[in-house]
Amino acid sequence: MKFQAIKLLVASMLVLAASSAFATTVHETFYTAPGTNAYLYFDYVPANGGASSVKVENFSTDGILGSAFTSAPDVINAASGALPGTLTFNNSATFGITDYLQGITFGKSFSFDVDYSDFTAGSSTFSLWVSSDKAGLNPLLTDSGLALVTDLNGDNSISAANSAPVPEPSSVFLMLFGLAGVIGYRVHKQKGLAALVEAPALVA
Repeated sequence: MKFQAIKLLVASMLVLAASSAFATTVHETFYTAPGTNAYLYFDYVPANGGASSVKVENFSTDGILGSAFTSAPDVINAASGALPGTLTFNNSATFGITDYLQGITFGKSFSFDVDYSDFTAGSSTFSLWVSSDKAGLNPLLTDSGLALVTDLNGDNSISAANSAPVPEPSSVFLMLFGLAGVIGYRVHKQKGLAALVEAPALVA
């Protein structure tokens, strides 16, 4: 019986590990309050001047995209492309911040893929900030407005420094199911021990 509890615990840990696994192309989904007017600010910042780029692809929302801002003072070096098409953030020319600001009226969610396969050298950080104003003074989704940040390291490895997308309902269900299994086993075991204590002694 003890091994059953261990298996359930391991299963729940695997679910958590799967949710944080990282690949070259990562799908991100954010659940939002319908009707909220917001701004999505993507930026790509090199740490040591190494030439590299990332792409935002397959952007999808049941909301409404508003104006895109691609010039100063709203952005520094605009990414090429436009949502819902592919955005390319390329630091190879300027070795500076590449950014993109997009207005949006939220539906229930928005999602996109981030393709890190063109990252070749240096150290950079890709992030998404969400706010209700263009200046970023009124954050949405998180306390700071920082919804996603990914570190691209100098050894060409990629790691999720922090990711704040709300997990999909199926992932939440699996995590809760695994946890409930562990709790259920503990309760069942305690009841079994209580029954043994309360059982009358057999008379020889």
